[in-house]
Amino acid sequence: MNKPESSKKFMIASSKKTQKPSQAAMIIGKDILELISGGMYIDPMSMVREYIQNAVDAIDEAAKKRKYKNKTPEIRVSIDHNERSLAIRDNGIGLSGDKFARSMLSVGASQKIDTDARGFRGVGRFAGLTYCRELIFRSSAPGEKSVSEIRWDGVKFKRLVSDRNYSGDLKNFLKDIAELSSEDSAKSSDHFFEVELKGILRYKNDQLLNENELYNYLSQHAPVPFSPEFSYGKEIEDYLEENNVYSAYNIYVEVDDYEMVVYRPHRDIFEISEIVSDKFNKIEFISIEGLQGGICAVGWILHHSYFGVIPERELIRGLRVREGNIQIGKGNLLTDAFPEPRFNSWSVGEFHIVNRVLVPTGRRDDFEVNTRYADFVNKIASYGRKIAKICRQNSQVRNKFKEFELEADRARVNVDVLGQGAISRTYRKQIDKNLSVSLDKMSAAANSPLLSETESEKLLRKIGKIESSIAKFNGKSASSDPLANFSKREQDTYKRVFDLIYECAPNKVVAQKLIDQILVRLPK
Repeated sequence: MNKPESSKKFMIASSKKTQKPSQAAMIIGKDILELISGGMYIDPMSMVREYIQNAVDAIDEAAKKRKYKNKTPEIRVSIDHNERSLAIRDNGIGLSGDKFARSMLSVGASQKIDTDARGFRGVGRFAGLTYCRELIFRSSAPGEKSVSEIRWDGVKFKRLVSDRNYSGDLKNFLKDIAELSSEDSAKSSDHFFEVELKGILRYKNDQLLNENELYNYLSQHAPVPFSPEFSYGKEIEDYLEENNVYSAYNIYVEVDDYEMVVYRPHRDIFEISEIVSDKFNKIEFISIEGLQGGICAVGWILHHSYFGVIPERELIRGLRVREGNIQIGKGNLLTDAFPEPRFNSWSVGEFHIVNRVLVPTGRRDDFEVNTRYADFVNKIASYGRKIAKICRQNSQVRNKFKEFELEADRARVNVDVLGQGAISRTYRKQIDKNLSVSLDKMSAAANSPLLSETESEKLLRKIGKIESSIAKFNGKSASSDPLANFSKREQDTYKRVFDLIYECAPNKVVAQKLIDQILVRLPK
């Protein structure tokens, strides 16, 4: 008797054997390194940020071990245009010779996991391979009398990555492109770590060798102090220190025979356009509660006049986010927190993540998307709505001022025409009518509920001055008439001609200047 089909399937399934895969069967190919270097760090500046991040972690570790009794922690970013090289050197804890090779040759095996360090994925140091002909790491630990070095051949790296016939796995690949060495050092106390990119390839307007672009990038992204010229800097730093999210480092950009100290880009006054500037007038400190209680982030917003979009060249626009005092992403990271994305570009402020409740992505261009991050952005949105409301209100106020000044300019021109005293009674009635319309519109703008009492009073005083001028010219005597020496018939003729000039000229200012020239040339 034949067994049912379902029974046969069960018997086949029950005979299946399972086992763990052998390590010999596991192959990690060379392409993983290309994904880590070129795939993750497509922006050359983000590669610089990775090295700065490692440098500040090394300085923190050295500070914990009290290695700065007779020196100041610092990071130096040096550019050599002739050699087309870029070096980033810190005097942090360094790597001892017995740990150097293992640390430099490991991939994705960071020793920083579950520590306070900013980096924790163990792949950032490979970022430079894409951008240079040779990538070199050097280091020495406290008390050592030798310097360890590893050189990565960037040219060979690119050639082997594209070689379809290369059969080696990741370990073979690393061995083929790396070279280790060690040499004696006269300075046993000179603990440091240095990364040098030699033969830098030209990317994006040669950014990596452009000291100004490099400085501007570091001033925004790196954990550097505010400028001493920035009035709110000390207040912000004190607030962040109270919340244990602030640490700043001395970073210098060196080019040829001079150096620049890197500061945050904020200043008291900033430009909106070539003719309009604005200044900060109020600071607001903020604490954001996490999804499961506790503090998720603390931050600050600098308020100003909100005249419009802050240009990118000012390097400060947008509500930004920092973790370990290093900026995550760019200034547009929180545009979704605004009812209209454009208002983020009117804003200046930042939020510092507390206790790593939010985790940056591998490229540190955003945060891992989860409910905690969604809740964080949602809570920032209340401040985005507040800023948007201020922007709209200020825009309406500016429109009232524009309306007032437009009519004030028209009124002043008409007052000048009255003062000239060379028009007919008919045209004068038209001028009086125009002045009445302008004064009514000015009064409506000055008394708008959108304006503060002080602003209204200021505009009303301007109206009063114009009304005084009108009264003065209306009370002028006949002897002050520029045509008083002419007969009644001649006066009427000249005034009619002048009326036509005012009516036909492109504007009253041009007409007035022309009539002034005619009056000077008339016989006395």
